[in-house]
Amino acid sequence: MNMYKPLLLVMTATCLIGQASAGWTLTDISPNPQYSSYAYGASGGQQAGMLQISFNTSHAAIWSGTANSCVDLNPSWSAGSFASATDGSIQVGMVSINGSHTSRASMWQGTAASWIDLDPSGYFGSQCLGMYGSTQLGTATVADQHVHAAMWQGTKSSFVDLNPSGSYQSTAYCATDEGQFGTANVAGQDCAARWNGTADSFVNMKPSGAGISKIFGASGNTQVGYAYLPVNHACLWHGTAASFVDLNPAGSTSSTARAVYGNIVVGFAMSGTTEWAGAWTGTAGSWTLLPNAGYKQTHAWAITKLGDTLYIVGDGTDSATGYVHALIWTQAVPEPAGWLPTLGGFVMVVLLSRRARKLAY
Repeated sequence: MNMYKPLLLVMTATCLIGQASAGWTLTDISPNPQYSSYAYGASGGQQAGMLQISFNTSHAAIWSGTANSCVDLNPSWSAGSFASATDGSIQVGMVSINGSHTSRASMWQGTAASWIDLDPSGYFGSQCLGMYGSTQLGTATVADQHVHAAMWQGTKSSFVDLNPSGSYQSTAYCATDEGQFGTANVAGQDCAARWNGTADSFVNMKPSGAGISKIFGASGNTQVGYAYLPVNHACLWHGTAASFVDLNPAGSTSSTARAVYGNIVVGFAMSGTTEWAGAWTGTAGSWTLLPNAGYKQTHAWAITKLGDTLYIVGDGTDSATGYVHALIWTQAVPEPAGWLPTLGGFVMVVLLSRRARKLAY
């Protein structure tokens, strides 16, 4: 673990798609500025993601809010790994086997030595992309190299293949008490998907008139992701295709919503050819740009709350070096809802890195 001091910035910034909200503090938690790092998941005060260890190797990692709190989760025998989500004590993701491109869905409890193998028998690789309570979500690869949406309850033997009949590929990203969510290919098109524990329970949530659609995050009865209209538009649902709400900010050429906490949706929107992290509170007009000074591109992947503080995690490309740095945005939240005006004021070698970045799309 390298003991680099985090960069703390409180700032405002401008962009073609909005002005940065005041009150957010940006913390760079990259433990080594000479390599890239990514934060994909968060719960309470813990963040989960991936560290680049060398030019072509990346390791699953967790943080507790600072660069020097970083813990490497990669098992000693693994060629590489990433962590996609955490509940604050348990983490999920994927490890790659040395000498092979085979991936294994994985679970940890805060250390590399605690690694648990979730890779189901009869499949050709797997990965965990999300979790909710005792449930883990992700994919398992079948013989033709397509992936099937997958669900576990903490063990290999609990594996459930959620791929709907007639669909050649699918992915499960998240879950709530309302069900499991992700995407399934229907008639050659990826469609926002909902399940309730079995493949037969599949519900197509693709909005009317949309092309590809995907759900990446969920909280309560709200799901978020994107729909192609005719470019990617961040959107939200409340359990049905008809409940779709377009969140694409005015002036943005495309956008994606990645996570939701209560009524706060986080993700990123494109201005010209650059993606910038931001947040919404339920409408396209509520888009707020998150602080980004010092970075030439930023993404928000997850949101959580601990005590009276909101945590948004993501990454940003350093303007000076070009390396990607894991980031946290924090803001104190007056109770019960006094923060709303502020917010609304305006996924292994190079292959592993590519796979982890593919979580975004």
